[in-house]
Amino acid sequence: MNKRRIEQMIPLAITVLQEKELKILEDGIIKKAWRGQLAAFGATVATGSLLAATAFFAKQGNAEVDRAKLSKAIYEVMKKYQSEQGQDMRSADSLLHFVQCVLVTEPAHKQAMKEVVLDAATALKLAMNLFIAEEKDDKVASNQVVGHGGEGQV
Repeated sequence: MNKRRIEQMIPLAITVLQEKELKILEDGIIKKAWRGQLAAFGATVATGSLLAATAFFAKQGNAEVDRAKLSKAIYEVMKKYQSEQGQDMRSADSLLHFVQCVLVTEPAHKQAMKEVVLDAATALKLAMNLFIAEEKDDKVASNQVVGHGGEGQV
């Protein structure tokens, strides 16, 4: 983890989160499930294989939120960061494709790539703190009396 790189990536992550086509933010509100998926991604990469994690997150699966959008967001942060640094990033259509290309053509850069991917994911998670988290509250309002057919206000 490179704290300086993460700090530089946070403003880029904010921009990516605000991109309308990703639909991660809805009226300035972000679902808590996005944070959970990011945490799961980070843990999967840290404890396992980067390729396996990116492959898993390239598909929606049964997750509450679209993991593929999260994968795209991570990749977009990485591309913006590389561009800001005056470096070209290998062109790929997804994070998974990028990881596959680097592993095949530049296996010596595997650890460095893993760190950049984790830093981008960390920057996204920190950037999410700037937005209102969606609160799922299925509880009955505290001013309602329960058990009386929904009638009665206190």
